[in-house]
Amino acid sequence: MRLDRPIDHAAFVTWDVQATHDFYVHVMGWPLAAAWGREDGTPPFFQIGFDAGGWLLEFEWQEGLARPAPVAPSFPHLAFAVDASADVDGWEAHVAGAGVPSMRFGDSLYFTDPNDLTFQVYVKEPHGTPEEQLAKSRANLDAFLAARSSPSCGRSTP
Repeated sequence: MRLDRPIDHAAFVTWDVQATHDFYVHVMGWPLAAAWGREDGTPPFFQIGFDAGGWLLEFEWQEGLARPAPVAPSFPHLAFAVDASADVDGWEAHVAGAGVPSMRFGDSLYFTDPNDLTFQVYVKEPHGTPEEQLAKSRANLDAFLAARSSPSCGRSTP
C-alpha cells in the first residue's frame, strides 16, 4: 500500500511556544494557521501550526516534557531546494539579519529553529534520470547493507 497524497502536516515538540511562533512567522515567513490546547488535558498541552505552503508544520508543547539532547548535528532536518546560489545567499543574509546562526557548505545552508529542528536550503543538482537514480540508489543500499553485515563490522543488519 502507498500514500499518494501530499503531506498534510508534520508535527514536532516545542519547549517555547512564543519563540516558535516568532521564528516561523518572522524568519520562515509562514503565517500562523492553527493554535489550540487544553489546560485540563492530561498533561496540559498547546499546539501551534504554520502554513508551510500547502501543508502545516505543527508543534506541541506539553507540560512536564524534558528536552532531550539533539540526535546529531543537522538532524532531523527539512530540506528546501532553491534554483541558484543567489537564492542560498539571500537566505543566508535573511537568517543572519534575524539573528539566527547558520552554517554554509557550498550551495547548502543550514539553520535551526528554537526546537532543534534544522532547515537546509540548497541548490538541488540533477543526478541523472529517475531510472538512473533508482538504479544507483539500489546499488548503494545493497553495498551498504552488505558491508554492515560483514564479520569485519562486528554487527549484523536486523
